[in-house]
Amino acid sequence: MRYVNDSLIKEVYLALRKTKGSRISEILNSLNLDTRIELKPIFSRDSMLKLLVLSKLKGIHSHVKLSEFLNAHPDDAIALGFCKDSSTRIKVPDRRSIEYFVNKKLTQEDEKLVNFVIKTVEDVADKTGIVLDKETVQKKAAPKNETVCDKTVLNRKTKRMEELCTEVKRLLLKRLRFDLHKNAFFRDSDLLDLLIHIALTQDFAENGSKTLNLLRNRRIPNSDTLFYHLKKEKDFDELRAVFMQIFDTVFRLTKRSGLILDRKVDVAIDSTEWFYYGDHSHPMVIGKKPERGTNWCFKFITLDIVEHGERFTLLALPVSSLDNQTGQVEELINYAKERVRINRAYLDRGFLSAECINRLKKLGVTFIIPTKDNTKAVSSARGLKPPFIVKDCRMADCSYNLIMVEEDHKRHGFVTNMDLNENDVMFAKEIANLYRKRWQIETGYRVKALAFRGKTTSRNYLIRYFYFMLSVVLYNLWLFVDMLVIAFLGLRTGKTLISAKQFGTILMSVKEDSGG
Repeated sequence: MRYVNDSLIKEVYLALRKTKGSRISEILNSLNLDTRIELKPIFSRDSMLKLLVLSKLKGIHSHVKLSEFLNAHPDDAIALGFCKDSSTRIKVPDRRSIEYFVNKKLTQEDEKLVNFVIKTVEDVADKTGIVLDKETVQKKAAPKNETVCDKTVLNRKTKRMEELCTEVKRLLLKRLRFDLHKNAFFRDSDLLDLLIHIALTQDFAENGSKTLNLLRNRRIPNSDTLFYHLKKEKDFDELRAVFMQIFDTVFRLTKRSGLILDRKVDVAIDSTEWFYYGDHSHPMVIGKKPERGTNWCFKFITLDIVEHGERFTLLALPVSSLDNQTGQVEELINYAKERVRINRAYLDRGFLSAECINRLKKLGVTFIIPTKDNTKAVSSARGLKPPFIVKDCRMADCSYNLIMVEEDHKRHGFVTNMDLNENDVMFAKEIANLYRKRWQIETGYRVKALAFRGKTTSRNYLIRYFYFMLSVVLYNLWLFVDMLVIAFLGLRTGKTLISAKQFGTILMSVKEDSGG
């Protein structure tokens, strides 16, 4: 077929680069499929073919709904090449016009062209990491009889935040029980408020208790009381099960609310270290490179969704000196696959090993892992000039594809099992750019550590584990509340609307008696 050639693939690639967006209609606007024959003076064959491509990419199978879509989205109609009439209204084909074109004018060659364009757009979008606008979250618009001014939006935002934070607090108190006696002076909510206050102020328990006491002008649990109840009648396995339940509950709520779409998502696996200066005989204390006066730390490994607007930590696991890293990667992947469909997984170079690569392949996961220029992973491509792709490289008993790019006179290599060939060089830099999504997890670690994690010098691992896991839970709940408020107000923004400190302050202020 004359259309199936490298020039059309390159045309789609350039269209995606030019638009820098995900709207299918904008991408199709940059293509030139066929303008030779007119169905009607205002409905060119080019526009009608693009309309068929758009309908299949978006999954609009009814001709009636396709016509309704064009009328409801004039910008998309113009992008496809449909014009305005003398009254400046968009003239789009109705159901009969679409059916007439499909049944009478569409040739076999046209069908092959449409199917090829669909496959090419999807393939190029996948390789360049662009999420097409196939699905959208239905956002709740503001009531029509309400004047949307800054004060109104602020009032509605605050009210909705308080409602959501009340539900969030109820969730936390339901799961984080501190086994208080019925006649105890303090309630579960008092201990939780102290923990949130310590997390927000990045303070130690002793000083955090004193400052909260001044703020509330009433008796607050002291650090000894807090630590006693954190450790009381709980072992590590029990505490881990509690946080696993919380992770699961928050994720189900997020997905049920439509904030995580039912499509493939990119995930990132990474690890973070919490420096440790005490006795390193504890099994959860592991060695690290010397830094800040210590070469010991507590370590955690996490898996995050890193799609734009859908950031979320699915699971965090503690790492001990006895744990196998590849085994923990498998545990994270299996946990994620039960809840989302994984598109790609990004892993830090610390996970680059033949064992890990083989395990990821066995799990059926597409991965991207960076590698340094001086490692064995790139030894077979020393003399080549970037950008380039080398297929079927070998490391011990595993094979992979190598992508090498150059930025600021530095070579950057990436190991992947993506379906590539040496002729995909124009995608090399775009594929390397996909890995930048992993930086979102680094930002997440900073937020968890700087906004939601209290300080402690305790050598008790239960205390450290509780602090870290609570910081991850609060981070997820903050994003959950923020996304719901944005949806409630009917806003479109790629930034958070509520600060972490705002969320924590309201969470502490709302009353919840069910936990006492």
